[in-house]
Amino acid sequence: MGKKNKAQGSEVREKTKEMAPLYTDTACNRDAGISTWEGMYRLLEEEKPRIMKVTAVAGAPRSSEASLEDLACSFLHRIAARPKILPYTDMIKWILDDADLNNRQFKVHGHGLVGSFAAQDLKLMYHLPEPQATYNAQFVKKFAAENPDLSDTTKEWSGRDEPLKKDKNVMYSTGSLTSPYCFAVAMLCRLFGMPDINKFSSEWLPLIDAATNADIVDWAKILSDTLYTAVVNYRSKRSFSERVYPPFYLAAYVMDSVCLVSKFPTMGWKWTTQDPLPIHVYHKVLWDSQFAPHFYQICHGLILPLYRIMYDKDPPRCSPEAQIDIVPIARWFGEEWFTYIRVFGGTVPPHVLPLYVLDKLLAREIAYQTCSEGGLTKDLKDKKKAIWPQFPAACGAFSLFDVGHAFGEVKNVTCLQLFKFPARPFDPNDVAQEFTTNVKMRVLSGKKDLFDDLFQNKSSLQEILQEAQSRLSPGDLKKFTLYRKIRLASIPLERLRLPAREPTPSISLSENSSTSRSKSNAAQEVSEHLEESVYDQEKNETKTKQKIFTQHVTIC
Repeated sequence: MGKKNKAQGSEVREKTKEMAPLYTDTACNRDAGISTWEGMYRLLEEEKPRIMKVTAVAGAPRSSEASLEDLACSFLHRIAARPKILPYTDMIKWILDDADLNNRQFKVHGHGLVGSFAAQDLKLMYHLPEPQATYNAQFVKKFAAENPDLSDTTKEWSGRDEPLKKDKNVMYSTGSLTSPYCFAVAMLCRLFGMPDINKFSSEWLPLIDAATNADIVDWAKILSDTLYTAVVNYRSKRSFSERVYPPFYLAAYVMDSVCLVSKFPTMGWKWTTQDPLPIHVYHKVLWDSQFAPHFYQICHGLILPLYRIMYDKDPPRCSPEAQIDIVPIARWFGEEWFTYIRVFGGTVPPHVLPLYVLDKLLAREIAYQTCSEGGLTKDLKDKKKAIWPQFPAACGAFSLFDVGHAFGEVKNVTCLQLFKFPARPFDPNDVAQEFTTNVKMRVLSGKKDLFDDLFQNKSSLQEILQEAQSRLSPGDLKKFTLYRKIRLASIPLERLRLPAREPTPSISLSENSSTSRSKSNAAQEVSEHLEESVYDQEKNETKTKQKIFTQHVTIC
């Protein structure tokens, strides 16, 4: 029995490993004295960094009285303490997977340049002064010549008043450093794309010494080289058949490189290299601590346009991988202005999600509908029953590893304060009903909803209207129009911050364009028919509207 459980545990761990989050960031913790990149950036920026002339005589010992001001004047924080960006990274995947990479520039066929992380561009983006030193073999040799006894040099860096100690891998512990050395190490870990700041290499000692003595090293070139190596390695290791994603620790810089070149009018961004703010401060609505109030605007003003730039078409409602992954758990529904998810057995009102639902948001919405108050998973857990759905549960590039993880993610979607949508009993294949029956709990039933089901797996209003015309009687068409108007009236659509609609395409004589035009005209006719058929009824049937809305589920 023990061997069987051990084998099962090993299998679960392997599945969890395969479905690990696609992108993470260099983890910042108390080893650096401050637990967030944003806090570290603000702390050093408050020192009012400026260019300090280095006048030390060759061979003379460096000052042992390093301060936060000295570190700030190295300008390392401008590029390496860059605050963490919003945790939705589908757009980074589009760039890394499908953009061409030439001369450290991202390019898209038919569109041209969409991003650049060339050293000269990074220097402009982050407002870095001209470097006073270059990180190369000569730079390292100079440090070695000036510091023949490393134990004596690093003794001043230690918070324990003793030389730094290496581990068996010739790595030092960041936690053994005092300020400002711990800050310098943390930022170098970010600059070199390390997963966390806990350990640092002895090869960085010359850079730590330079940064804490206000030397401006060629930080932009270091980041450019690191980013190029990381992108190339990512592309060589990614798997298309097994969907195993290697981690990528430099996503924030990829986003900055795109914002440098590409324009997003709906966001109202007008940053140029002459702007007094570095690019990441100007675009601070993307910061992990700032993005929540701007969520709909970011999704519809940044993510949608970027997809259209990349692929020259409207995006799907969620990634193809996520659409496959959620089949055992939920279904997605496409309204004209937004998307929503219904989980099997769900009684929790779903959120009004953006037109494109990012993988991580989709996973969090499933966690919210199952694990929040009234959710099936929470009900099962409270009654100490077997848990549904099964974990780990994949959602594209993101996963809910176990039930504890799912409960923990609920707050990450409720904090966005998204609009909500009416709940309904939904269990099309009796999945939740069979499970609850087997565990001897309340029996759930998912009634058919003729009107709401029209939106299931629909990417456009045209598809919805065409199916409505083919499936509904003239009388039900009138009721469907009223039903849709009533439920949309409760949602402030203007606050979804939707981009301007595309102009109607010009008429083409090609066969494909003719077919497309015919479909468009057909959808328009359906829409006009629905509007006309309800015009007179709206005058005299105001009192029956709510009745139609609440009783439409009985129509089959």
